[in-house]
Amino acid sequence: MKKALVILISLVLVMLPMLVHYVSAAPLPPELIARYSANSPTIDGFLGSVEWNDTTRYTVNMTRYSTTETIETWLYVKHNGTHINLGLLVWSIGTHAYDEFILAFDEGDDGNHGSGTRDYALTPLQEDLKAWSSDQVLHDGYYNVSWYAKTTEIDFGANATYETDHGTSPSEIEFWEGLGWVDDHRECEFSIPFVGNDGGTDDFSNLSCTVLDTIGMKIQYFYTGTNFYYPEGDKMAVSTYANLSFPPPTIESCNTHGEKKDDFNLYENIFVNGTEFSPFKTFDFYIVNDTET
Repeated sequence: MKKALVILISLVLVMLPMLVHYVSAAPLPPELIARYSANSPTIDGFLGSVEWNDTTRYTVNMTRYSTTETIETWLYVKHNGTHINLGLLVWSIGTHAYDEFILAFDEGDDGNHGSGTRDYALTPLQEDLKAWSSDQVLHDGYYNVSWYAKTTEIDFGANATYETDHGTSPSEIEFWEGLGWVDDHRECEFSIPFVGNDGGTDDFSNLSCTVLDTIGMKIQYFYTGTNFYYPEGDKMAVSTYANLSFPPPTIESCNTHGEKKDDFNLYENIFVNGTEFSPFKTFDFYIVNDTET
């Protein structure tokens, strides 16, 4: 029995490094939640606070390809039921001859133009790309063994600016505007329709997802000779794409501790809690008779 135990322990010790390597080799992708908001931004390349303060600000690092150099970036994403709205504020100082913001998406494979929740695979003619460049040209692209971008059948809006105004306007989203800080940076906005909302024909460059899907997304910031990505890894590293989902708000009646509670006595206080609602907003809720259905 002792001999068998020693053999078993030896096998565990041999397997342990392999298991550790396997777990560390496949980190979970970042999770991005796009809240619903009827407050749609004006796609002018300026992230005014009135347009974006109703959703979560993700502070992320865009990583220069094959290096450890990073750029702090503020990422905002929400949807209005028909379009995905995404805002970027990239703290990159200095002007460049050419700049470009690119969004690449991993969709499901329906054998046609892509559809549904991501499948962690880059399948020809199933994946989508959107890009804005500083020559004010939009590119609506797709994946077909490599990534392609075209300037026809554009079905999205995008704009970006290089901001150096140091303004004191309360509409500015930067919290240190007007405090004398050097806040030169780039701002970019995208508005991308869910399937069926682009008003055009269905083609390879459509983002064929709905609010029920979770899609993969990679953000690329390029300036002459330099590429930065979020999440880290280039557009071909599909397993590193972030998960982007559009969960609907949920609400439940509960007790004072936030635990679910459905039955209340007469004159008893009723509490509710919920998730995925827009912050700092007022909502109406109604108390009705409970039914089995």
